[in-house]
Amino acid sequence: MKERHSEIDQKISNEAFIKEPAVLKLFNSIVQYYNQDINQVEQIKKFELLSTEWSVDGGEMTPKLSLRRKTINEKYKDIIEKIYS
Repeated sequence: MKERHSEIDQKISNEAFIKEPAVLKLFNSIVQYYNQDINQVEQIKKFELLSTEWSVDGGEMTPKLSLRRKTINEKYKDIIEKIYS
């Protein structure tokens, strides 16, 4: 998706890109496609796109590429609360 983004307009920020209706529609259709194969209680109901990738440098991952859940929960507290509200 990012490759398409750079072809269209390199000046658009990641924050603006993830709010584009076409991008949201694409990700929603992907989620709905995979939701049909799993039980209703396991389906993704709400999701948020982030403007940055999780990385070791960003602190969200260990060098073994494991998630640092505590860091993620602290860093994205507002977004997580929005999803679960």
